[in-house]
Amino acid sequence: MIEIDVSAEIAEKYELQLGVVVATNVNNTGDIPEELLEEGISTAKKIRMENGSNEALLTRKEIAIWREIYKGFKTKASKYNPTVEALMKRLIKGHELPAISKAVNAYFIPELNYLIPMGGYDLSKIRGKITLRTSDGDERFVGLDGAESFTYSDEVIYAEDDKVLTRRWNFRDAQFSAIDQNTNQLILISENPLDLYNESMANMIEETANNLQKYCQATTLTFQLSKEDIKNGQITIQAS
Repeated sequence: MIEIDVSAEIAEKYELQLGVVVATNVNNTGDIPEELLEEGISTAKKIRMENGSNEALLTRKEIAIWREIYKGFKTKASKYNPTVEALMKRLIKGHELPAISKAVNAYFIPELNYLIPMGGYDLSKIRGKITLRTSDGDERFVGLDGAESFTYSDEVIYAEDDKVLTRRWNFRDAQFSAIDQNTNQLILISENPLDLYNESMANMIEETANNLQKYCQATTLTFQLSKEDIKNGQITIQAS
């Protein structure tokens, strides 16, 4: 059983919907399959062809709206790029998609194909409720790189009780809940604010689930949480 909560302030302000993928029996050990790596190379080529420069990228509605959202909670989006923008800029510069692990690369590709932010956590490391809320400030965070920082007042974060899971909504994930090669159960969460992705959210989470089944032999469940679901309060997902 997984509990997800979104603060009333965020739910109302952004008319938020969520897409969720839960995967169990995940095999995230071993090398990334060649087919998945090739899919990443093809995705990178497509991104470069469709977005020739960072300037062109910023004209895309999906990027521009997230930048405005970041400004709304006092984050300088030009310095702290929203997750999809950061990945796309890396590819436009000529770098390839990072080869992290089978599970992570399995969701990178749909994330880029649909330009929908998605982040994930190792469920075996989470004991409490996952909440999307604003911070009162000075909450400790240790990122994937081991660097310690502290939240600022009104910053949007994901948290497990008093532990910060992700800073600046979907900018950077915590070290303690990271998906790694030992992960055998995980949750992936994607956000649809302001009806930005109404036509593509369902396809994106289904493709992500299919990739996890194919490349990690996982058992998956997908959920679409509507505005009404979220505004009604805490959501319980039966994942078994």
